Amino acid sequence: MKNHGDKTKDMIESVLPSTARKQARERRRLIHKQARARQRVALAAITASCDDTSIDFRDGRRRSELKWMVLDRRAADNVGALTRWATAVVAADATLRDAPVHVQVAHFAAILPADVIGRHAVQHIESALTYLAQRPMSDARRASWRDRAAKRQQALAEALSQVIAQGRHRAFNNALRCAYREHSMQEPPPAKTRYLLGAHDIEAFSAEMANLDWVLDTARSST
Repeated sequence: MKNHGDKTKDMIESVLPSTARKQARERRRLIHKQARARQRVALAAITASCDDTSIDFRDGRRRSELKWMVLDRRAADNVGALTRWATAVVAADATLRDAPVHVQVAHFAAILPADVIGRHAVQHIESALTYLAQRPMSDARRASWRDRAAKRQQALAEALSQVIAQGRHRAFNNALRCAYREHSMQEPPPAKTRYLLGAHDIEAFSAEMANLDWVLDTARSST
């Protein structure tokens, strides 16, 4: 850091260079090389058959591969210092802190230079601020999912404990096999299941199978 007046400039320039810039260039060359090879094959097919009605030169595969190459290249940018600075600026300003993401992004777009490096930095700032704004909701969804998963696992374990206590271990496994066969005729087919090995296997079995409704239903109907 040279001095306080250079902070904005230093922040945006800290994004470059990417740690994957050389690999990205090599990958781009390979993508274009493979696309040219496909085009040569297509042209050869036209020459041989004199029919170009079935040849598609739009090459969506190349566009898709280039898109992922750009995303991977961008993911390797050194954005830690930039995003920490941006989030600290937002946190220190009450107006920005309470503003929607697009207003926060507009603030940085106004103070950063309108050149390639500046626009590049704004894109990373927007991604970081969007993630920060959505994180509470994402955390809440994950916590809710974990809570539901834990309740389902507990319910299955309780049902299996009753199965074992009533001596219906074999009956449950037979019913599980029949239920699997029935569900295997559906689309999409069910995930692979396994038999309950015994009382010692209740915890592990419940952890693996609690996400399947029909396994829980089978356990409850076997008691």
